Amino acid sequence: MEISILLAEQIIAMFLTMAVGFGVVRAGLFKTEDSRIISNMVVYICNPCVVVHAFQIELTDDKIKGLMIAVGMSVIVHVILIVGSEILSYIIHFNSIEKASIIYTNAGYLVIPLVSAVLGEEWVFYTTAFILVQTILMWTHGVNLIGQEKNLNIRKILCNPNVIAMIIGIALSAFRSSEVYRKKKASIMWDCSVTCMEASTSEKYVINYADSKVISKTGALTIQNRNDFDIVVHLLCEGEPEIVSDEISSGGCYSFLQVATDKEYTVGIHAAVDTKTEIKVFVYDGKDTEPYTK
Repeated sequence: MEISILLAEQIIAMFLTMAVGFGVVRAGLFKTEDSRIISNMVVYICNPCVVVHAFQIELTDDKIKGLMIAVGMSVIVHVILIVGSEILSYIIHFNSIEKASIIYTNAGYLVIPLVSAVLGEEWVFYTTAFILVQTILMWTHGVNLIGQEKNLNIRKILCNPNVIAMIIGIALSAFRSSEVYRKKKASIMWDCSVTCMEASTSEKYVINYADSKVISKTGALTIQNRNDFDIVVHLLCEGEPEIVSDEISSGGCYSFLQVATDKEYTVGIHAAVDTKTEIKVFVYDGKDTEPYTK
């Protein structure tokens, strides 16, 4: 329900933006033909920049898997649209332009600001899958549908601004995920490993506290779970509310993004393990961590 409300708010905001554009044209402040300049700025500058920014993340296995799922679902959606438009054309007698307008909508460009506003910038990464699939089909099936070209035009696909942005984004993301970059960025690190002194039970929730104290200069602390089991981390600071992570999976990371800067935090770790089990946890100042493989 909350997401539906946020989505409705963003759609209303976009309609208000359209109304403002209509108003300034009617008032004579802009000419109708000026909209082409603004549209070109959005398509060739703004959206590609958003796509590149969306890829400025560490490419984990989960993110790559999620992107592949998004690509697969995007292909399925376009197949449904292509088949559906062909079926409807027998009933309503669509021409090629009408069928193309049904299949190749403005959703690729429209979805970026909506996803960014409703779900957050980190989710824009997955929307690039839809744009990629739509771009490839548009310059293959789409141009063939409206009869402009019969042959596959690889150059137009690769020169599409969003495809170029994805290629640049993937290259930058691969560099950010490299061992050299991560070691350089993760220069401030604390070993907060502990030994479990008492096993947790269904009646008793046990937290083991590390001897090391951590202090953030960036306003973010990232926990790296170097174990074969899941953990939950508690951050305690005098004068500040206790912060508790989600369950951090084996070999995974979790970032606390709103910690107080220049304040000393105590790290508490909960894990469903036996007594005297070593719990290996590393804490980094910021969102970057050293590479770790189980």
